[in-house]
Amino acid sequence: MSGAPFQVTFPAPGANLECGESATIAWEVGGSSASNVQMDVIGNDGFQLLALGNAPNTGLFTATLPGLTTQAAFLRLTPDQAGACYFALSKKFAVVDTKPPLLTVPVAVKAECTSPNGTAVTLGTAGASDTCDSNPTVTNNAPALFPLGVSQVAWTATDLSGNSASGTQSATVVDTTPPQLKPPANIVAQCSSPNGTPVNLGAPITSDFCDASPLVTKDAPGVFPLGATTVHWLATDHSWNQTSASQTVTVQDTTPPVISCNAPTTIHPSNAPVSFTASAVDACSGARPTRITGFSCYAYRKGRRVDKSESCIVRIQGSTIYVSDSGGIDDNIDWTVASSDTSGNASTRTCHLLVVKK
Repeated sequence: MSGAPFQVTFPAPGANLECGESATIAWEVGGSSASNVQMDVIGNDGFQLLALGNAPNTGLFTATLPGLTTQAAFLRLTPDQAGACYFALSKKFAVVDTKPPLLTVPVAVKAECTSPNGTAVTLGTAGASDTCDSNPTVTNNAPALFPLGVSQVAWTATDLSGNSASGTQSATVVDTTPPQLKPPANIVAQCSSPNGTPVNLGAPITSDFCDASPLVTKDAPGVFPLGATTVHWLATDHSWNQTSASQTVTVQDTTPPVISCNAPTTIHPSNAPVSFTASAVDACSGARPTRITGFSCYAYRKGRRVDKSESCIVRIQGSTIYVSDSGGIDDNIDWTVASSDTSGNASTRTCHLLVVKK
């Protein structure tokens, strides 16, 4: 080699070359007669950091600086010539990375709510690429469980130089599943009042994937009439999904009326004439009419029952017994009272008088 010096004119001293972008390397060929030159980037210690390859020895060559960043680098040009032992070295420059990665966030997702405490959602995988970092770090701020509604997940991709790119993904948790509702068992109750019967319905069993306490309502009356009544139950969750169920309450009347004789157990002969009127009350029908179906007068003599119908004077009219003459001391007067309610339940009662001394 003879003539002008073989030297690098670009990169200029202190230049910043962007990693992954094209840069035009320039040098003075000088007296070099080599056809090609070998280009590489070396560090402060003179060791090769990156080989850029061979280029024609024309003084200009456009090269791409791939994944390398360094704040202390030199470009070395070595003639590709047999026996060549010289090279050209640039002034110190830097290969920098100022460009953020390319981030592709997953598409928006939707999931059905699975728990009142939150729902696990499969977000998918974000993609990230970077010219100077083959594996950028990708993170997101997603919670372990998502609440009901729309949440925005922030994704971030960061390369080794601290450049970052961000994007958002929508994650929607919906509740379209109605609650489960099991009504109380059907009930058969005994009628207890002409105005209606109070009934303890019991409690339904409810559950919901997303609502810990669905609202439960019913259309039950305060008291139930005689017969069968359908109670409609409705469970509603906080997303207004609803489930209905029914329960049958049957009020029946199998209890006959209770008859009252309304008479003392004893009378004196001087009490006659006297009358007594029987009455009856039914738990479901209220006051009921009565009728006397028969009577008898008798006494016991030496352990034997003796008919005394000739000595006592008794008359029956509907529910009233009229005693005009009670007979003698120790005579007995019996009469039978009957009644029935509106459900056809019937009862009878024998009323008794004993004639005693004053």
